[in-house]
Amino acid sequence: MEVDPTHNVIALVRAESRRQDDLRRCEQKYQEAADQHQKEVAALRAEYASKLDAKESARLDAIRSVDQANVTTAAQQTLIAVNTLAATAARDAETLRTALTNTAATIATQTAQTVAGLTERITALEKAVNLGAGRGAGFSTSWAVLVAAVLMLGTLLAVWKSAPASPPQVIYATPPPVTTPAR
Repeated sequence: MEVDPTHNVIALVRAESRRQDDLRRCEQKYQEAADQHQKEVAALRAEYASKLDAKESARLDAIRSVDQANVTTAAQQTLIAVNTLAATAARDAETLRTALTNTAATIATQTAQTVAGLTERITALEKAVNLGAGRGAGFSTSWAVLVAAVLMLGTLLAVWKSAPASPPQVIYATPPPVTTPAR
């Protein structure tokens, strides 16, 4: 007896078709689940990306505010330094102006005294020449004037050389460091 394999083959083919249909359904469910998972991951990434953007924005704003505070502080320090320098320059200019005025007054007084002395000498010489006091000694009027001019020139040179060449200069020195003796 021979068994007809046709029924058996048909049953196997049907079972295999069901198995493939089951595998296709499982693959479809797997793909749907994978798609759903990808959507969930994308939604989570978008949510956390917006949170990260907000935190990064807040961080950059904090850095920017610190930088602006530093710029403001630097500007205030520069303004203080400029004002201090302006006050110091004005004070130094006034000190130099006062020193120059005092020096000029001193030189003017010295020059006036020297010229007064020369004028007295010249006046005395003129009186002597006009009265004829010097004729017997061999002096003529021109010699008297020449001697007076030489004396005046010598006195002016002496005054000019004794005058200071420049106004006094203020020298600022830092005090020596304070040290404490070792015990």
